[in-house]
Amino acid sequence: MDIEAYQGLRHVILGSSFTGLSTLERTLDDILDAQDATRSAGARIPSALLSPHIVASTDMIATLPTRFVDQFRDNVPLQVFDLPFRTSPLPVSMIWHERTHQSGAMTWLRQAIRNVAKAY
Repeated sequence: MDIEAYQGLRHVILGSSFTGLSTLERTLDDILDAQDATRSAGARIPSALLSPHIVASTDMIATLPTRFVDQFRDNVPLQVFDLPFRTSPLPVSMIWHERTHQSGAMTWLRQAIRNVAKAY
């Protein structure tokens, strides 16, 4: 897929007027802006988990990390293409409410998430 085809399709975009755009979507828009390219939103969604299902049942596309898409390949009919431009790795962060900062259960959960993320 070339850049013209990519920008000519309708995109499933993670983020809404309530949540704002995800870091991935903002990064993609910055890359496209630098190339004087744009993309049109076909749907804005609050959760990335919806993307594969929307893409499989419409003519829209979504730009998602390969590891994420790999979780759906066996159950959702998807075509996967390389991006027509280069990207850098995205940072991953956790945020939590101050009231859970000292919670033993939440401290354990955050550490478990860190451990899993390091394995990738």
